[in-house]
Amino acid sequence: MNQSNVKGYLGELFVKERLESEGQVVEHVGNQSGYDLRYTEGEVDIRIDVKMSLLKNEFKWDFQYWGWALKQESKKKPITATHFVCVGCDENLALKALFVVRAADVAQFPQGEKQFSKVQHGLILPPHPVAAELCPRNSDTYQRSQALLTQGAVLEIGPGSTLSEVLLNTRT
Repeated sequence: MNQSNVKGYLGELFVKERLESEGQVVEHVGNQSGYDLRYTEGEVDIRIDVKMSLLKNEFKWDFQYWGWALKQESKKKPITATHFVCVGCDENLALKALFVVRAADVAQFPQGEKQFSKVQHGLILPPHPVAAELCPRNSDTYQRSQALLTQGAVLEIGPGSTLSEVLLNTRT
């Protein structure tokens, strides 16, 4: 099993555990169906594609960030998830952040850059606000990600937030 699969599975377990701690009964489906986790809230079917990222600096910026490929160019199947939950971990695999993106909004997200040009829609976020002088001005992926966070198309799940409520309240 490659390291990427192990990290992805760990992200799924983090999200599943969080939802179960909130009282949800979560089915761990795996990604053959286009989503990893599923649960129902009343009549609402929530299907989650979990994305996992460790802190990185592949673009050699003056800060670390998380980066998630929401949709790869190579994936031709339609998105069947209702939401993406983006998991941000530190280099020790400790959970540091959760972000929610409605699958219906994925087309708003920027295309990857440079070595990540095969990413059709992606998201790049740092764990802390970045000083203006450190922001990469020539990075559409970073700038657009920040704008989507500010506009509410990306929702950060804080320690006091309930992930299941955010998913339910942002359904398509």
